[in-house]
Amino acid sequence: MSKRLAAARAALRDENRGSTIIVVIVAVAFVAVLGSLLLFMSMINIQMKSMDRQGRDTFYDAETALNEMRLHLQEASSWAIREAYPVFLAEDYADKVAEDDEDGQDAAVEAFNRRFVEKLLEYEVHVGGSDTKLLNGSGYTVTGYDVAVLQSFVDSSYVTITIDGDESATTGTVKDTDDALILKAVKLELEQNGYRSTIVTDLCLNKPLFYDSRSDELLNYVVVAKERFDKPAGGGVTEVRGNVYAKEVTIAGEDQTLTVDDQERRVVCAGELTNFGKLTVSDGSELWAQRVVVGAETRKGEVNLLGSSFVADDLDLAGNGSKAVVEGEYYGFGNALDDGTGSSGIVINGKDTRLDMSGVTGLMLAGHTYIKANEPPGLANTVELANDEVMMGESISVKSNQLAYMIPSNAVTGTATITGNSNPLLVSNIDLENLLNGVELKERNKAIKNALVAPAYQDRTRLMFINTTVNGADAKLIYFFNSNNSVSQRRAEANRQFENYFERNSHVMPIFFSRLTDEIDLPAAAGMEMSGHAVEYTGGTVNLRRALTAASPLASASHQYERTFSRLCHTLSPTVHCSGRHGVDAADQVTPYDHYVKQAAVEKLDEGIGDPLVLTADDLPLLKVLVVNNPDDTFIVSSTDVEDLSSIRLIIARRDVEVQNDFTGLIIAGGEVKVVTGTLTAMSDDDKEKIKAMPEVSEYLNLMTNETDSPWDMENLVTYQNWSKE
Repeated sequence: MSKRLAAARAALRDENRGSTIIVVIVAVAFVAVLGSLLLFMSMINIQMKSMDRQGRDTFYDAETALNEMRLHLQEASSWAIREAYPVFLAEDYADKVAEDDEDGQDAAVEAFNRRFVEKLLEYEVHVGGSDTKLLNGSGYTVTGYDVAVLQSFVDSSYVTITIDGDESATTGTVKDTDDALILKAVKLELEQNGYRSTIVTDLCLNKPLFYDSRSDELLNYVVVAKERFDKPAGGGVTEVRGNVYAKEVTIAGEDQTLTVDDQERRVVCAGELTNFGKLTVSDGSELWAQRVVVGAETRKGEVNLLGSSFVADDLDLAGNGSKAVVEGEYYGFGNALDDGTGSSGIVINGKDTRLDMSGVTGLMLAGHTYIKANEPPGLANTVELANDEVMMGESISVKSNQLAYMIPSNAVTGTATITGNSNPLLVSNIDLENLLNGVELKERNKAIKNALVAPAYQDRTRLMFINTTVNGADAKLIYFFNSNNSVSQRRAEANRQFENYFERNSHVMPIFFSRLTDEIDLPAAAGMEMSGHAVEYTGGTVNLRRALTAASPLASASHQYERTFSRLCHTLSPTVHCSGRHGVDAADQVTPYDHYVKQAAVEKLDEGIGDPLVLTADDLPLLKVLVVNNPDDTFIVSSTDVEDLSSIRLIIARRDVEVQNDFTGLIIAGGEVKVVTGTLTAMSDDDKEKIKAMPEVSEYLNLMTNETDSPWDMENLVTYQNWSKE
């Protein structure tokens, strides 16, 4: 019995069937637990990374919003500098920097900073339906900043701007130091997708240092006239061997000739250059002008632009028999779409004219010509009217081409007392007065269109009024022109209008052209870039020269030339920064005379022309400078009126100067410079250095140099201080 039990026990002990499956089950369970643990840890890691990424994204978004706010504050500071600088030059500079010394410069910095703060206090932003100032205060004292304005700088509904420590406050504290206006405790909080990021910082509006942007360019000029450079009738030929600046240039008589030589000269006319004689700018020299007008009505003129010409507005052949020969490069850089005075083209208004551009190697016309009326169209009973401007689809146009833009005659319907179906329409002043009785000025053109034009054309019609008479009674010729209301579409539609007009009327256009002009000879197509079309007229035939399909290639160059012109009209240098106001014509900026001459010092001298101040250096007795305080009289430059004229290299005059002899040197005048006869020659490089070395000259003239393109670094205008992240 016991043997059998022992045997059974041994057999059971040796039997291991089923153990494998147990091992497998344990192993699988272990792997499953391990896998679950790894999966759980991976999920936790993913969630942590997601939370970290969301947190970082939220912080980056908050930082982006802060940088957006900073960008707007930079714009505010830049605007304040632009506004403060010309005011400072005109009202403070002469008093604060009477001498070129350290104290004077410190006074200039202080005065300029005060003007900067004054303009910042004027800076407004449209918030909640009204204009709100960024800073609170008055005069030069800042008392706080407006939180709502800072909030408007951020284009995000997830961002809230408050004041750290007092989140219900609407006005923050500003600390005014010698170097900056510090907007204290600005708190930016961004909350989105359940995440929040908070940045607290002080925003520093750093006060810009005053940079004197005078340039040695001044001594390269022979004439700097605050008002006008005039070549009067009866004087003959004048040759210019140096640079010229004036607000206006006038060649008054048909017998007058003004020639600028070919030694890389520059003529800068901030306003209108009017020529009734003969003007030649030689190859190698430059002309910069707001507008060039050749002749007027029955008076003719001739221009030969043989170098590089840069014109902001039009070249206008206005007088019968006028002639323009253009060679080298011509850049019409004004590209405004809503203002004819800022849009460059070439206009032929006179009869028997000639435009020869066959020698042009590069032509850019960034603008269009416009239909304009010169005389005011007021009515007898003081009812005023306003002429519209009409963009033409041409960059070079002849007066007769205005027919392309007139609405059909049958669209002019008339009234019970004014007969329609004619364009232009002759209307007596009395009928117009009755039609406009009680209508405000700004609504009068609309009232005329509603009464006289078919409804389909009313919104697109522009009006031009020409004064005339009928049977001895005052009347108006009213022209009705078709022009797109949308500025963005105006250029393309005007071009399309003229292109269609040319296709329909090219067979009769030579007849129209022959009545107005003898020739319009244009350069090779490869050298032309125009915003509008042009018609070439040679040998009695017409040829359409088409505009660029897009104006964008001209925009960048146009902007660059506009900046250069503004600088020239301000500092006489194409590179020295011009701190004039954006959108203001160059002729209305602070002039080079204001920029360079210490007027307060000049005005302290004895008044009159009989005894000018003579400056000499002990070691340079043969080189002299004259300073004349002549508010009422014209200072005459001639060998009989000025002793030892040949040794004089610089004349600084408060007002007008008249030149009656050859002169070598620089004449800088606060009025006009009239050149009756003689050759004007720039001083030599050796004489320039001698002038700059004379300490007495610095009492009346600024000859400091700062050739930086932009003296203020926009990045440093606004900085952070006490920055922290929560």
